[in-house]
Amino acid sequence: MPTGETNNLGIFTNLPAGTYDVFATDANGCIADSTVTLTELSAEITIGLNILDLVVCFEDEVNLLANAEGGDGTFTYTWYGDLPPTDQLSTDNPYITNVTEDLTAYVVALDGNGCSSDTLLSNITLNTPISLEVGPADVIEICEGECVDLFANAEGGSGPLQIDWVETSITGDVISNLPSVNDCPPDVNEVIYEVTVTDGCAQPAIDSIIVNIFEVPVPDFSFDVESGCFPVTVTFTNETDDSFFGDCTWNLGNDDVQDICGDIVYTYATPGEYFPSLTVAAPSGCVGTTVSDSAIYVYDYPIADFFYEPFPLTTLENELDFVNASDNAQFFEWNFAGLGTSIEANPSFTFPPLDLAVWEVCLIATSEFGCPDTVCKDITSESELLVYVPNAFTPDQDGINEVFLPVFGGGVVFDDEYEFAIFDRWGDKVFTTNDPAIGWIGNLKAGGYYVQNDVYVWRVVVRSVETGELIEFEGHVTILR
Repeated sequence: MPTGETNNLGIFTNLPAGTYDVFATDANGCIADSTVTLTELSAEITIGLNILDLVVCFEDEVNLLANAEGGDGTFTYTWYGDLPPTDQLSTDNPYITNVTEDLTAYVVALDGNGCSSDTLLSNITLNTPISLEVGPADVIEICEGECVDLFANAEGGSGPLQIDWVETSITGDVISNLPSVNDCPPDVNEVIYEVTVTDGCAQPAIDSIIVNIFEVPVPDFSFDVESGCFPVTVTFTNETDDSFFGDCTWNLGNDDVQDICGDIVYTYATPGEYFPSLTVAAPSGCVGTTVSDSAIYVYDYPIADFFYEPFPLTTLENELDFVNASDNAQFFEWNFAGLGTSIEANPSFTFPPLDLAVWEVCLIATSEFGCPDTVCKDITSESELLVYVPNAFTPDQDGINEVFLPVFGGGVVFDDEYEFAIFDRWGDKVFTTNDPAIGWIGNLKAGGYYVQNDVYVWRVVVRSVETGELIEFEGHVTILR
């Protein structure tokens, strides 16, 4: 059965049964020939499939049934997942499978003589898949106590989409069925949120978000002084676990801040009530702040002040009543020029009757918190120039009222300018002395003669302590015997 086919390999395929003459020619043109008879063992084999194309849901069961005819009438079937056939799926017929992905199944039938059929294929396609995008990121970092906002964008499928959010690492319970969810996880190291989207047909779309939860630092600190009169210097000690140290900020309670993680020394220069705090930012970015439960009290000083009555102090009125005019004071200490002390609020004190004496009076006023203030004032005892002169005397040698002598109560200086003189009614001087200790006994010019009973004029010239000027006093005196 001539075919007229030629080739350089000497290989001929798909030849029907029959007798063939084969000729071979070499490069020199020499020819050799032979006769070959091909005998058909089996009739032509045809094959069919019950399903060629089918759209199914996820995990639907599919029965693929192949039917071969011809050959020697006995067949085995082999199912493959690819072509050329390397991935054998099954030798069962029908081939039953639950579809979890798009499937192309190839089948070939082989009869008892080893003759095969053509290869047929069946395309099994899953319904429209579901696409899923979750966010805002695959891995999220938060701090203890914070909440997260999560979203799931799902599309596709062949029906209404069902969304399930599950905290797989905690309870495994569904926490939401909404596309967006706000959740506040417990204080653990890690929480995994898994979201599953289904439509009842397509393969469920599954994705997850990992939330890493970092510990929030709890700052701890102490200070060595709790109160005092300003300025108050306080040492603050940071007792926080230093593994949390990233950045630290001290707030001294008065909007004064210091960015340091170590200990600090601070001076409060203004009275007030201060609640210091410490903020620690860990390397993770988590920030914790601790405000002191107890305040630092910085106390103001009182204002010590006083005045006195009567004013001015004199040698005659030498007892003073002191009026305390201090502000914000509770305790008092008086010192009266070293002459005496008192702790009364409003004491009285009697000073020696000394002309032009200067007395320094000091008051220490102390607040209820022990803060003192001191005020000192000089009080000058003003001079009172006092001259006591009788208007009569009886120089009769009875030992009573024998001498006429001016008595000075203060305010005078006895110097060489002092003069005490007596004049009669005609202006004649009958007595004079420059000694303030010598008086007139009624004699004439300090002699042995005595004047008659009468009214005489006296004159005293004395120097004032306060002004330094000479002052003259005059009056009348009567001698009675």
